[in-house]
Amino acid sequence: MWIAAGRIVIDCTGIGNITAKRRRIEELTSLLRKKFNISALEVADIDDLDRAVFGFAAVIPETWKERSTRDFLDTIARTIDDNAFGRVMIEDCDLLVHGEEGPMNEDAHDYDAVRESDEDPKSGKVSQELRDRIHRLRQKR
Repeated sequence: MWIAAGRIVIDCTGIGNITAKRRRIEELTSLLRKKFNISALEVADIDDLDRAVFGFAAVIPETWKERSTRDFLDTIARTIDDNAFGRVMIEDCDLLVHGEEGPMNEDAHDYDAVRESDEDPKSGKVSQELRDRIHRLRQKR
């Protein structure tokens, strides 16, 4: 079976209060749960008004091909981008294989879905390490 897990960081500057932030996060995670049947939850910086960090996880049948699984992750990421209540700063997704009979493709073990919009929040620039990861991903496709 495939296991997909992701960590999303959203800039929430200007939300106003914790209650409004939590309501918006709940709306987004509920949308992901309903649309994709995945688990989603705020996982860090819960009391930080300027930042929302949530994670998601999905168990995907081993009968799916690797390309279909990657497309599924991309669709989740696009949905988050389209429905986020602030600027998505980081989308980091991992695709893992679990079980002996799973699709044992070498590329499947360390798939990192990295968006070009990811940037170092302090400098505002994309790091060289991140550029290298994006380059490696493009070469795999």
